Amino acid sequence: MRIVIAGNYGVQNLGDEMILKGLLQSLRSIFPLAELTVLSSNPVETNRTYQVNSVEKFPAGFRSFFKNIFHKNNATSRAVKACDYFILGGGGLFGGPKRRANLIWGIQAVMAYFYGKKVVMYGQSIGPIKKFIDRLILKRLFKKAKLIIVRDKPSKDRLRELGIEKKVYVYPDLAFRFKIETDEHQREKRLIVALRQMENLPVDFNESISSFLNWVIAEHKWNVTFITFQKGVESDEKLHEEIMEMINDKSYLDLIDEHDIEKIIRVYLESEMVFGMRLHSLISAIKTDTPFMAINYAPKVKDFLESSGMEDHFLNLNEINPEKLKKQFTKVFTKKEDIISQLKKYNEKAKESHEEMEELLKDALT
Repeated sequence: MRIVIAGNYGVQNLGDEMILKGLLQSLRSIFPLAELTVLSSNPVETNRTYQVNSVEKFPAGFRSFFKNIFHKNNATSRAVKACDYFILGGGGLFGGPKRRANLIWGIQAVMAYFYGKKVVMYGQSIGPIKKFIDRLILKRLFKKAKLIIVRDKPSKDRLRELGIEKKVYVYPDLAFRFKIETDEHQREKRLIVALRQMENLPVDFNESISSFLNWVIAEHKWNVTFITFQKGVESDEKLHEEIMEMINDKSYLDLIDEHDIEKIIRVYLESEMVFGMRLHSLISAIKTDTPFMAINYAPKVKDFLESSGMEDHFLNLNEINPEKLKKQFTKVFTKKEDIISQLKKYNEKAKESHEEMEELLKDALT
């Protein structure tokens, strides 16, 4: 069996790499003899990291796309033409903040259908789709899919609104699937911070965050570790550095910008709390039973937390101010034992759900 996987891989986004890691572990568990190929923006890096065959994803530019169509013997076209199944999987590919993403990921699915392949929509979340043409394209893409699995109920509801009548399954994010080492670890007074660089942040965003972190350091003597979930284009690093410059006592600060998933998970296991904006900074918190406070900046964050029964853990982006952040920190810290118990239960449920999901995928692909 040959399976091609496409997603937002090779773009130095830690969350998407966690999704890919979980997806590969899942597929290798179900189909140990399958030949897997990943369409990536950086095939060399993807191959090195996961020991998997990797080629470039289909280009989304007008000229490069049609050049690709008329040069059908390139590595990407050959891989897709030779595969038995095409998985478009993992993450908020459609309906996110940038409309162009609908085109990029739509093209990947269109090319698989063009070559007559069976397509599985796997582990996605669907944001609000407002433009008529986007809604029409998504309806056609998902209507033709062999199997549809999304990671939250609002995504299922949005597909229903588009007119998708076939069965849509809801299972936890694929990042919950990859296994982590459970060696003994000691939690220390550390707050992990993972923010997101984006346009139109509130004008006082940096001041609010730095004021809150100065309070955490001065009043509680906690270390603060910034983790950059997105490097390269649209990197979070600049935002983190700007805020770090506003911290009074920098001896309590640390910055991690390398994307070693095992190392990142280890830091989570050794920390008391997470203050996250990036979705997978929050998923990593849940996965490691680490209490967290979140900033809701996009529907996928709110959808995920509400679907997981954790709607009390976030503040909306436009609500951020130092006093609300301090209040949320105190609330989470005070209830941390109850929160840890809640996270453990969710992880047990996620494990059972992924076992069920893999049986579903196995049946669909065999």
